[in-house]
Amino acid sequence: MTDEALKERYHTILRAGVPKGDLVALERANKALQNISVILNGMRENRVKNLPDWHIDSEAES
Repeated sequence: MTDEALKERYHTILRAGVPKGDLVALERANKALQNISVILNGMRENRVKNLPDWHIDSEAES
């Protein structure tokens, strides 16, 4: 699943949990989503070094 597809799925879930017309809650939820995205991307980047050499995202020189 692409990053954009994940982002759209999370936004759909997020919108379902925010009361309509509550701009403060929507702003807080969007900020939380951005923070979660940064954390998950950081975790993913830290794990690249543990991938096998044959993996498409591996940093090993071919």
